[in-house]
Amino acid sequence: MSLEGLTYAQEENIIMDLLVPNTNINNILTLLHIDGDYTYNAINESLNQLIENYDAYRLRIDNSHQITKQYITAFQFQEFPLIEFSDYTHYENYLNEQRHRCVFDYNQPLYDFKIIKNANNQFTIMLLHHHLISDGWSMAITNHFIMKQLTGYETQINYHSYLETVKIDEQYQLSPRFERDRAYWLNKLSNYEQSAFPIPTAETPITASRSSHQLNKDRASMLYKICDDFSIGVSTLFSSLLHLYMGYTTNTNNNAISLLFHNRNTYQEKSICGQFARLLPFVIDIDYNASVGIYLEMIRQENFRLMKHKRYPFLKILADNKHAKGLSSCFVSYQNQQRDKSLDNKGFSHEWLSNNAMGNTLKVHLHNRINSDVLDVDYDFKTAFLNETQIERMHESLMHILEQFYASYNTPLTDLEITQPDKTTSYSY
Repeated sequence: MSLEGLTYAQEENIIMDLLVPNTNINNILTLLHIDGDYTYNAINESLNQLIENYDAYRLRIDNSHQITKQYITAFQFQEFPLIEFSDYTHYENYLNEQRHRCVFDYNQPLYDFKIIKNANNQFTIMLLHHHLISDGWSMAITNHFIMKQLTGYETQINYHSYLETVKIDEQYQLSPRFERDRAYWLNKLSNYEQSAFPIPTAETPITASRSSHQLNKDRASMLYKICDDFSIGVSTLFSSLLHLYMGYTTNTNNNAISLLFHNRNTYQEKSICGQFARLLPFVIDIDYNASVGIYLEMIRQENFRLMKHKRYPFLKILADNKHAKGLSSCFVSYQNQQRDKSLDNKGFSHEWLSNNAMGNTLKVHLHNRINSDVLDVDYDFKTAFLNETQIERMHESLMHILEQFYASYNTPLTDLEITQPDKTTSYSY
């Protein structure tokens, strides 16, 4: 058995299992609904092919030497449990139990798959992953692989190992770029003190909730147009809206809203399952005398500099800058790994369930996974600090800012209506 260290991305995740053990805080729970003439045996075979093809599913975590390591086990064929439900209530209760399970354990699989059959004789695959072996991009790969296996489409044989990423991280840490990146973050955060967002402590409950919204075709078009005009990504633009909103409601002009980036640069990294996604703090000093256009150009330049130094690990940023509090209290992510159009109208639908637990204060997930004209936005928020009403008002205000951005890039920030005139929200934490 060959033991390897963890990747930077894995280290960012496992720390939560150590801080709040025996919880579901690092779970990813998704459902793949199958409407069609498929059998248990075909579904079971597709899941086994998935595990054999991507060795991230065969990763195990070892701590026998007081240092967390990982290794890969040999593939073994499995008969996944078939669970049948005759009514919807029992099905919902079962899923609620599953979402609260802890799937992390040493030297054990970091996933749990169930094949569910409902009263209409249709199947659903429950895919429960730990974040150590999967992320949003990986889930798209997983679903594509299963759907293609079931429909008879050719699936690509994978010859790469996730553990190759460990070697890449080790080489980076010995390179001159590592020291250049470290110097950048030390300088960037030298004058930063504390996020305007409330900062969780070890005593803060992990209980969270989700508020789901959707940008209609018109608003989504506005957002994409602004992104194109200023050459910035969707998550970067959305964070710029959130920066303005939080700066205004907390009377601050220096905040950190982290960006979750896919961290997949090569074809190899984009084609395998595993945990690659990582955080980077996006720290902005707002000049309220600037126009919308100048503000967005500053956002573009700041994002460009951040991407130049994105390899530096987030945990090392935190260790190097202990004075900077709350760098991960809020983050924004964008998932646009879309379903292969050849699988449209084949009877598949995908559902991503919230696990109602998190270590951060606010997570904003933007996604368009089904090639649509709209953009979905999920706000996961820690209920110790925020509530549904505050999130609703926040979303409405962010959309109001977006519309004003789109109306004119020449408008001074001081002239923007940050909150709706009849809806004000206080954030005094």
